[in-house]
Amino acid sequence: MQDIKHNSFTGMTLLKQLIKKRCLNNQNIVNLICIDTDNEDSFVDVVKGSQSPAKSFIKLFPYVPETIEEQSVFVTMQSGVTQVNSSAVKTTSLMIYIFAHEQLMDMLQGVRTDLLAGYIDEEINGMTDVGFGRLELVSANEFNPIQDYYGQVLEYTLQDHNRIGSKL
Repeated sequence: MQDIKHNSFTGMTLLKQLIKKRCLNNQNIVNLICIDTDNEDSFVDVVKGSQSPAKSFIKLFPYVPETIEEQSVFVTMQSGVTQVNSSAVKTTSLMIYIFAHEQLMDMLQGVRTDLLAGYIDEEINGMTDVGFGRLELVSANEFNPIQDYYGQVLEYTLQDHNRIGSKL
């Protein structure tokens, strides 16, 4: 990861980068994004890590493609400030959108986006790498971002620094 100049939004940037890195290093997540068969048990592992083909399907912003030539699976993120608690503390939210073409949804083990949501939540819920306290899941809901695509949106909260240094 590149060095990021620290400011009051640095935590959100770092959090999204860490989540992408964790997703790319999780074989189950990478396979569900890259493999279009309907049985997890028959998956042949896809390359994981920074060279994974899943890298282009995990976005650090709330991406929704306008046109899609191939049926795909996406994991995108959006962050914001939900409450300013004091000059030193704020509550931030992180939304993770997991969506797939309807033809990829049904699998022998369940719904592809539900499976992905479970693996992602297992990977990140309770993280303490950024901010202070723990990243906590507060809601999960189904959504339909564009025609023929369905998925899950996971919402997490995290306490973080509102102002830093001499601006306190």
